Amino acid sequence: MLAVPRKISAALIFLLVLFGLLFIGDSQLQAASRPHVLVLNSYNDGYEWSDDEMRGLRETLTRRLPQMEFLIEHLDTKKFPAKKHFPQLADLLAAKYSASRFQVVIAMDNAAFEFALRYRDRLFPGTPLVFCGINDYNPRMIAGRKNLTGVAEHHDMVGTLETALSLHPGTRQVMVVHDYTDTGLAMAHELSQHHVQFPGVRLRFLPNLPLEIAVQQLKALRPDTLVLLLSYSVEKGGRSFTQGQVAQMVSSASPVPVYAVHAAQLGKGVVGGRMMEGETQGRKAAELALRIIAGEKAQSIAVVDQNLSEAMFDDAVMRRFGIDRGKIPAGSRAINKPVAVYAVNKTVFWLALAVAVLMLTGLLTLYLNNERRKRLEKVLQMSEARFRQLFDNTVDAIYIHDFGFKILEANQSACDKMGYSHEELLHVSLYEINHPSQREKLPKRLAAAQRDGRALYESMHQTRAGEPVPIEVSSRVIEFGEQPAILSVVRDISRRKRIERRENARLKILEQMATGSNLEELLGDIVRFVEQESPGALCSVLLVDDSGTHLVHGAAPGLPDFYNQAVNGLRIEQGMGSCGTAAFTKQRVVVEDIETHPYWTNFRLALDAGLRACWSEPVLSREAEVLGTFAVYYRSCRSPREEELALIESAAHMASIAIGKMRSEESRQKLEEQMRQMQKIEAIGQLAGGLAHDFNNLLTPIFVYADIAKRSFAHDDPNWKKLDGILVSAHKAADLTKKLLSFGRKQMLTMEVLELNEVIASLLDLMQRTIRANIEIRTNLTDCGARIFADRGQIEQILINFAVNAQDAINGNGSIVIETGNVTIDDEFSRMNPGIKPGPHVLLSFTDNGCGMGEEVLSHIFEPFYTTKPVGQGTGLGLATVYGIVKQHNGWIKVESQVGNGTSFLLYFPRQAAKAKMKQAEPESAAKIEQSDSRATILVVDDNESIREMALELLQASGHHVLTAETPALALELVGERAVSLDLLVTDVVMPEMSGPELYERLALLQPGLPVLYISGYTFDVKVHNPRQHQQVSFLPKPFTSEKFLSVIDKAIS
Repeated sequence: MLAVPRKISAALIFLLVLFGLLFIGDSQLQAASRPHVLVLNSYNDGYEWSDDEMRGLRETLTRRLPQMEFLIEHLDTKKFPAKKHFPQLADLLAAKYSASRFQVVIAMDNAAFEFALRYRDRLFPGTPLVFCGINDYNPRMIAGRKNLTGVAEHHDMVGTLETALSLHPGTRQVMVVHDYTDTGLAMAHELSQHHVQFPGVRLRFLPNLPLEIAVQQLKALRPDTLVLLLSYSVEKGGRSFTQGQVAQMVSSASPVPVYAVHAAQLGKGVVGGRMMEGETQGRKAAELALRIIAGEKAQSIAVVDQNLSEAMFDDAVMRRFGIDRGKIPAGSRAINKPVAVYAVNKTVFWLALAVAVLMLTGLLTLYLNNERRKRLEKVLQMSEARFRQLFDNTVDAIYIHDFGFKILEANQSACDKMGYSHEELLHVSLYEINHPSQREKLPKRLAAAQRDGRALYESMHQTRAGEPVPIEVSSRVIEFGEQPAILSVVRDISRRKRIERRENARLKILEQMATGSNLEELLGDIVRFVEQESPGALCSVLLVDDSGTHLVHGAAPGLPDFYNQAVNGLRIEQGMGSCGTAAFTKQRVVVEDIETHPYWTNFRLALDAGLRACWSEPVLSREAEVLGTFAVYYRSCRSPREEELALIESAAHMASIAIGKMRSEESRQKLEEQMRQMQKIEAIGQLAGGLAHDFNNLLTPIFVYADIAKRSFAHDDPNWKKLDGILVSAHKAADLTKKLLSFGRKQMLTMEVLELNEVIASLLDLMQRTIRANIEIRTNLTDCGARIFADRGQIEQILINFAVNAQDAINGNGSIVIETGNVTIDDEFSRMNPGIKPGPHVLLSFTDNGCGMGEEVLSHIFEPFYTTKPVGQGTGLGLATVYGIVKQHNGWIKVESQVGNGTSFLLYFPRQAAKAKMKQAEPESAAKIEQSDSRATILVVDDNESIREMALELLQASGHHVLTAETPALALELVGERAVSLDLLVTDVVMPEMSGPELYERLALLQPGLPVLYISGYTFDVKVHNPRQHQQVSFLPKPFTSEKFLSVIDKAIS
C-alpha cells in the first residue's frame, strides 16, 4: 500500500522540477548573430526520404540554434535525372546569392553533392561543405578537396538479405526491385557485388519497366522466392512515386514476403529489414554542421562512414506470413504490436492532469515571451544584417581600431585589399599595414582625429606582399563595445594617383612645348613617360618624311641602335610591320606575336632585338593627316589591356601636338623668312628704281649733248669716234638702268594676252643657239593652252636669262626642261606662300640638271648684284630682273634646288580666259634738229637743272618759245603772272611738293585741252587721268636722244 504513494510522490517531484525548468531562462540573454545555412536538396519537396533527412537536419539544428535561418534549394533530380539543368541552376544561384555569405552548405544525397563539388568555387568559395545520404561512398570522392566532411549512406542490403534468408531458410531466389536513377543503380550495383555471400540463392533484378507492368511479374513468383525492395522513386517514362507508394504496390502484388531497406516503407506492407532512416542522416549531418559553426575546421572532422541502419519489422505482416517473432535479431524495433490493457490509478490521473494544466499554462506564457523575444531578436538581427551588409559589401576598406593602433574589426574589402584573412587582419596592427614612409605620421593623424572628432588625409598602406597602395583616409571617433574607437574608411586612390601622375607628365610635356623645347627632346620625354607607366614597355616614335612615303627615326631611347637604324626609312605600306601598316591604314595595329604574324615576316631583325609583341598607334593631325606612329614593344608575347591602349592613344595625341607645333613653328619661320626676303627685295627694288631714275636723269643730257656734238664732226674725224664711244657707253648704262627698273618694277610694259606655249616654241631655236651645243632643251607644254596677260619681250627675256644661267650651272653635257601647265591656287597655298593670290594660274617651270644651289645661295638668289660667278663674268642682275618682271606681271616665283641635284624655277602667272591684244608700242622714228614749222609756247617743269637746260636749248633751237620752272609751284606762279597761253606742258612725273600729273590737272583747269608730255625715269600709267584727257597725254621715258625728244614734242603739239 505504501508503494503507490511513494511512486506518486516521485512522479510529482519529477513533474514539478520539469515545470520549473521550463521557466528557467537566461535573464541576460543577448541576441547572437543568426547563422545562415544553405541546403542543397537533390530531390523535390514531398519526396519522403529527403523530407525525412530535412526533418532530422532541421530539428537538430534548431534545437541548438533556434535563431538559425535555412535556405533550401531543390535540385529535382528525381524528375530530371539527366541533370542537364545544372548549368542554368548554377547561374540562377550565382545571381541569387551573390551578396550572401553562409556559415555552412549542406548537400543532401548524391546529386546535390555532385552539384556542390562542381560549382562550389563559383557559388560559395571558401564555405565549408557537409554532405549526407551519399550512396556508394568512397574516400576517393573527396580526395584532394578541402573544407568538407559528411555522412555516408550505407543501406544495409546485405544485412537485410541475411536476416530475410535466416527467417526463410528454403529461399532459392530473390527478386530485387529498384529504379534506374543514380541511387537505384548504385544500390543494385552494391548488392550485386556481394552475391557470392549467398550460395544457392539466385539474385534477379527487375528490368526497367513502368512500375505497374513490373509488379505484374511479381504475381507469378514461386513460394521459394523473396522480394527485396531497394530505392524506387521514378519509373521508366519519368513518373515519380513516394517510397510508401512503391512499397504498397509491390507488397500488394507479391505473394511472397517483401523486405526493404528504407524505414519510410515500414507499415506499407513490407515485412521489414535492416532499414535506414532519413532522419538519422539528417541528424548526423546537422551535428557535423554545428561543430563547424562552433569553430572546428571541416577538414579536421572525419566522415561518418559506419552503417547507421537498424533492424525494423512490422509485427502485423510477420503474423500474416507466419514468421516467428522470436527469430528476429535482438534489439529490433517493431510496429503494430498488440497493446495490453492496464488499469489507471485515479489519484495519479487527476494529479497528472492538474500538473499538465499547470504545465500548459506555463508553456503558453513561455511561448508568448518567446515570441516577443523572437520579434525583438528579428529587429536586432535585421539591423545587424543591414549594417553587416553595408560593412562587408562596400568597395572601400573599413577599419575599426583603438587609439593604440589595434584593429578591432575590418570588413571583407580590407582583407581582400591587404591580402589577409579576417582573423589574420585582427592580429595585425594599424601601424604594420601603414607603409614605412607613413608610420611616423600616424600618431599625429590619430591625435588630430581624437582632438577634432574626425580627420581626412592621404597616406599609403603596404599589402602583405609588400606592395605600396596610395590611399585616402576618412576617420571619425565612434563608440565600439562601449569603448571609444576610430572608424576609418580607406579608399584606394591608385587610379587617381596614376591619372594625376599622367596628367602632370602631360602638362610638363605641354609646358616644354610652350617653352620651345626641340622635337627630339619632346618625343623622348613622351616615350620615357609611357615606359615609366608601363613596366617592360619599349617605345618608339617614327615620323613621316617629307615625301610622305617613308617613316624615319624620331625617338626610341630604349630600343637597340641597330634596330632603330634598321627601321629608319621604313616604307609606309600595308604589311610593312606594325608601324608601316598603322601609318598606311591610319588605324591601330596590335601584333601579339611578332614571330608568327604575317606583317613581320620580312622584319626578323625584331626577334634579334628580343622583341616579341608590338602595338602601333598612328599619330594623326587634326585634319587626319598621318604625322608618324607611336609604337610599344614588349619582349614577350602579350595582348594589350584597355588602360594600356588608352595610354598609348594619349601618348600618340601628345606626339601629334608636338609634331604639329614643330611643323607650325617651321611654317611660321619659313613665312617670316619669306616675308623678310620679300621686304628686303622690295626695299632693294625701291632703292634700285630710285638709283635708275636718278641715273637716267644723268644719262639724258649725256645722250643729247653727245649726239649734238657728234653731228658737228665728220665720220672720219677722231672726235666723232670719241663721241660715238660715249654714246655706246651711255647705251650700255641705259641697259643697266633698264634692268634696275625691271627689278624695281618701274619699266614700261607693252601688255597683251599671250599664248605662253607659242612664245616658248618661237624662242626655242634662239635659246638653243644661245647656249652650248652639248646642252639639250626639251619641252613639255600643256595641251589646254596657257594664256597670260604679259609683255612678250619681258617673257622672252626671262627665258633667255634662265637658259644662260642654266648653261653656267651645267658642267659638260646636260639638259633643260621647260614645262607649262594650268593650276588653281587655293587659299591654303596662298596663305602659306605670301605674294600669290588664290585663283587660276599658268605655271611655267624651267628645270636644269646642273650643280644646284645650297641654302645660303637660295636666300640671296633674287637680290640685285648678287652673283656666284667670278668677278667680271656676271652683273648679278639677271635673276633680279626676272623677279621684277614676274612681280610686275602680278605673278609669283619659287625656286627649288639642292646641291648636286639641279635647279627648278616655278613661275605662276594669272591665267587669262580670253585673248584681246593691247595696243603695240609704235617704233621709234628718227628726227633731225631743225626749225619747227610752227612756233609753240612750251612750259618745261623738272627739278633737275640739267634736264631743264637741255630741254630749253633743244626747244629753242627748234624755234619754240620756252618757259622753265624748277618746281610745280613756280610753274603755276609763272603762268599766273604772265597770263600766257601754253601749247604744251613738258614735266617730270615725280617731283617734290607736287607730282607732274597733279600740276597738269591744275593747269588743265586754267587751259582746257592743254596737251602734256611726261618725261620720267619711271614707268607711267595714263589711267591716272580722266579718260577724256588720254588723247592729250604723252609719255617719254628717260634717257632719250634729241631726235626722240623732238619727235615726241611735235606729235604732242599736233
